[in-house]
Parts: sequence; C-alpha cells; structure tokens
Amino acid sequence: MAAMRGACLVLLALSACGGRLPHPVYSAHKTDELFVVPYPPPPPRVEEIPEPEVEGSVWLDGEWRWRGRGWSWRKGRWVIPAKGNTWSPWTVTRDEAGTLWFAPGLWRNAAGAPVAAGSPAPGADEDPP
Repeated sequence: MAAMRGACLVLLALSACGGRLPHPVYSAHKTDELFVVPYPPPPPRVEEIPEPEVEGSVWLDGEWRWRGRGWSWRKGRWVIPAKGNTWSPWTVTRDEAGTLWFAPGLWRNAAGAPVAAGSPAPGADEDPP
C-alpha cells in the first residue's frame, strides 16, 4: 500500500510540473559563442512564475551568467519577442579534454545573428545584463 501511495505522489508531482508556459522559438548556439569558464554554475534556482500581464509575451527561465570571476543569477521573466526572433538559452558543456564552456542566453534575428534582448513585458523584473 505504501508503494502505491508513493507512486501516486510521484505521478501527482510530475503532473504538477507538466503545465505549458508560452515560450519563444528556440535556436542553438554557434560554437564561436562559447567561452571557457573555470567552474560550473550552481544548480538553477526555483522561481515562482507570475501570471503574464500582456498577451503575446513568452516566459524565459532564469539563468546563470558568468561575471568574470563568478556566477550571478538572472531571474526568469516575461518578454515580448520581436517577430521572427528566436532564443538560444544559456548552456554549459564540456569538451573531450574536460574543458568547461559556457554561452549566455541570447536572442537571434531571422538570419541567426545575435540581437538585443526582447522587450520585457510591463511589470517584469528586468535585471541588468
């Protein structure tokens, strides 16, 4: 009985995480956008997602950013993407030699070139870059 109750709790927890947030169209980073960092970021932070205030806004998850000597957290936020833009989320990867590479989240235009950030939705917390 305890195993059944545990399985039900796991299913309930998974279904609670299954909500769908509006998100931007995603695109991959280009290799030359990655740079070496000395150590990995902490685990992502848990954030409460507020209701969007503007129709057409999309949710960008919070992300770690490298600040030269350490990591800083940028909160998740609602933004209104420019038409045709895609989002390349932050990424950390290791190469065959074990070197750690990082690329911050950034917007791309239709040609795939990096562009300025999407407009924050009104009321969104927009941390400095």
